[in-house]
Amino acid sequence: MLRGNFQTSRIWLQKKHNATWLMLSLLLLVSLACNAFAGNLEPLPEPPKATDNLAETPTPFDIAPTVTPFEIASSSEATVSTLVDLNVRNGPGVQYDRVGFLSAGTSVAVIGLDKQSGWWKIQCSAVLQGDECWVAGRAQYVAAANVEDVPTAAAPATPTTIPPTVQVGRGLLAYLSDGELYVATLDLGQDPAQLASDAVQVNRTGGVLRFSFSPDGRRIAYVAGGENANNLNIVNVDGGDHRTLVSSTILPLEGSQAGQFSVLIDQIQWLPDGSGVAFNTSTLNLEGPGSASQEDLWVATLDGQLHQRFAAGQGGGKFLFEPDGRVILSRASELSRAVLGSQEESIFLNYEPVNTASEYVYYPSPQETEIDTFVAIPAGDPWEDGAQTVLWRAPAVGPPVELGRITNIPLNLPVVWSHDGTQIAFIQQTGRGEEASLRLVTAAADTSGAEPYAGGPNLSFFAWQPTGTRFLYGGVGYYAIGQPQAPPNQFLLPAGQVAVAARWLEGNSYLVNLINTTDEHWELRSATVAGESASLATGKGLKSQFDIWLP
Repeated sequence: MLRGNFQTSRIWLQKKHNATWLMLSLLLLVSLACNAFAGNLEPLPEPPKATDNLAETPTPFDIAPTVTPFEIASSSEATVSTLVDLNVRNGPGVQYDRVGFLSAGTSVAVIGLDKQSGWWKIQCSAVLQGDECWVAGRAQYVAAANVEDVPTAAAPATPTTIPPTVQVGRGLLAYLSDGELYVATLDLGQDPAQLASDAVQVNRTGGVLRFSFSPDGRRIAYVAGGENANNLNIVNVDGGDHRTLVSSTILPLEGSQAGQFSVLIDQIQWLPDGSGVAFNTSTLNLEGPGSASQEDLWVATLDGQLHQRFAAGQGGGKFLFEPDGRVILSRASELSRAVLGSQEESIFLNYEPVNTASEYVYYPSPQETEIDTFVAIPAGDPWEDGAQTVLWRAPAVGPPVELGRITNIPLNLPVVWSHDGTQIAFIQQTGRGEEASLRLVTAAADTSGAEPYAGGPNLSFFAWQPTGTRFLYGGVGYYAIGQPQAPPNQFLLPAGQVAVAARWLEGNSYLVNLINTTDEHWELRSATVAGESASLATGKGLKSQFDIWLP
């Protein structure tokens, strides 16, 4: 299975509102700011957002939860009064469909209790479109009165949707178009690959930022949101069983003033067994430019549990799960390997922090191959001429092994290992200032046999072929298929068009992502080494991102 994400930039537009609506919006925001969120959140369409009880494992209730009666309750009728704007669902849990919401301060009649989850079954009304209506029962959401004799209510069947199984000879393509996430089936039996189905929009919240297929290709996780908050969501690849696992608004902010910074979900990766999604967080400065990783690590499971495995400063600015379930944590001056669910952790590589000439912290990016994990560690001062990048192999057992050293590697251009771990490719800078230029170099994994392969401005290395016999790269006005010890096969592009990413499929087929800077649109094409190609998807703008899943 192969996964990857690619993106470019775009311009966001803002709209102005008239003074009346601005005042109403300000009053609404002040009201919402007072709400206490806990657990995962699920965004709602307008009117205002409401919350659910989502984060923790439900605690069985043998008796009705202890609550403080709402002062306005004046009769013996069992009621709950909402303390925040609250979602109403057709069952006791966030896996059930939302049928409406109740504004803070609303009192409704209670007709039952699900002791397993602690959710209240309430009387439906004209504004709640459902046969059954339920609300979360925790004390931070509702205040209950006269509920001592409320009967136990049977929960309806859980509306789970079984994720589809990808057919033999098929793969999956996911891509973003104007912040919306689409998934389509690829027919890998054709050359070049063709779409075997129309693309289906699978997200329910706009502003999708990044996404990733589950290991079995049956689900997709994505992060979506605005400038100051975002959510982690999962959905079946056919659009069914959409769930919000966690919102950044309920995650802790460490070591910063709450009014000056907000927390955002940052990197995401599926656990190797597909049982959940791991993520870390970053902080965003609301009063000026700048963001920084909190170097933490969380796991959100498919059954709604949220666990903080590493607190801020104890996780990593980047992380990588290995096939055996262990996780490599990348920090500013060390690499650590840990086991989830235990206290087992060991630092296996120390290095000098990298001077980025800014407040940005450099975190090395480990790369998994078929044989082991590899990582390139830049020099502490990468701006010096001749600065060395050290290549390491991190075997599953034993200490890391230094493979070799290469010089003058730009920080933003990674060293890429082939799938079998035997070859590397990298972009090397030669000269300084106006005389600086770039060249693509290939070599054995131990840096022996290094040979310049191509040169020119704006060079980018895209991907090795799974067999390691060819690779994809691009430059100004072209992209190319390269092969060690053989001349490249270049494909010239029209003026204004740039290749920003490419990925191999099976055999001699690949996908290439093209951006047209003249009329600001993008295109995904499938192609073969022989030059045959077909358009798979197009969209407006200069922001493009895609991911593929292969069996």
